[in-house]
Formats: sequence, structure tokens, C-alpha cells
Amino acid sequence: MKSNYMLKLIIAVFVLGSSAISVIANNPAKAEIAIENSDNWVMMKSENGINIYFSTNYIAGNPHLKVKFENTTNTTLNFNWNISIENKFLIQDQNESIDKLSSTLFFNHSLLIPIKENQSFNDFSIKTILN
Repeated sequence: MKSNYMLKLIIAVFVLGSSAISVIANNPAKAEIAIENSDNWVMMKSENGINIYFSTNYIAGNPHLKVKFENTTNTTLNFNWNISIENKFLIQDQNESIDKLSSTLFFNHSLLIPIKENQSFNDFSIKTILN
């Protein structure tokens, strides 16, 4: 009788343990990343009928560069743009199209541009080339 009780107890512990592992495996913890946007845009330059603005986006407390292009002309503009720092391209030949008298924001999570502690917007160089 005692061995029957021990066998049932061992089986119960095994089944409950397996169920707990299964629940944990099927519900992995999700990482949450805090994103804080700054809407303080700074106009960096105007060229080819395009005003270029920079702002900061914080992801998990780390600053990244946001870029906004504003078409100041009465025609749709198609252009490529490059951004560099110390003559090293960070983004090269990115293609954009902006309707007349409107703007577009560039902030791509696969092409993040980190801003290091000692850097400012003025350290980044941006150039547009009309198509």
C-alpha cells in the first residue's frame, strides 16, 4: 500500500513538473524596449528645395538620430540621400520621394543611427541628390 502511494506521488510530481516546464516554454518572457520620441526638430540645412531636420529618438535610454525631409517646392521630388560622420557613410544612397509641399520622416529600426555621448547634430553630414 505504501509503495502504491509513493508511486502515485512520484508520478504526480513528474506530471506537475512537466506541465510547469511546458507552460514556461510556451510563454517566453517578452523583452520590452522603451522608446521615447523627441519632437524638437532642428533645421540643419536646405538644399535642392528640401529642408532637412534632425531630432532625437531614445530607444532603451540610448539616443538615435531621426531625420525629416520637407519638400518646399510645388512638384514631387525624388532623391537619394547620404548621411556620414567623419567622412564615413552611415547611410548611403537611400531613396526617397516626397509629394509637393509635404514632409517625410526617416527613422528605420533596421538602420538606426546612434548618437554617441560626445556627438551633436553638427557632427553628422547629410547630402541630397535629386533623381
